[in-house]
Amino acid sequence: MASNGLQLNASKTKCLLLHSSRRKIETGLDLLVDGVTVDQVRVFKYLGVLINNTLTWSDHVDMICRKVSCCPNLLRRLSWFLPRSLLLTYLKSYILPHFDYCDVIWSGCTQDESCRLESLLNFSCKIVLQRRRDSSSLLLFKNLD
Repeated sequence: MASNGLQLNASKTKCLLLHSSRRKIETGLDLLVDGVTVDQVRVFKYLGVLINNTLTWSDHVDMICRKVSCCPNLLRRLSWFLPRSLLLTYLKSYILPHFDYCDVIWSGCTQDESCRLESLLNFSCKIVLQRRRDSSSLLLFKNLD
């Protein structure tokens, strides 16, 4: 890297040791760069996606659920004052981007994680369409267009 005029900032560098979820690694990795010890982390955020040391998406799903869980409550309050078109705009601009960004990884998440995400999205859509929370969500997305 030095031959190309690049320097590595060792204080900002993190180390992620990948391993199987069934096999726990007890010893840490001691990595030195320019005499500075590189921190080993369990989870690393790269381009907005949380990657953990077992390459599961549980931490990323938890982050999305935390971010999105406050939006339906605000959407419900706004549903008393705003027309359906503006509620749909709010849904498409504030809630759906969390689900759409890097959506290729959803194929690797567990059924439980997928259900958590789907229930948050269904709940938000039911608020926009003014449906009861216990109503069926099979035909829900067809009515949003």
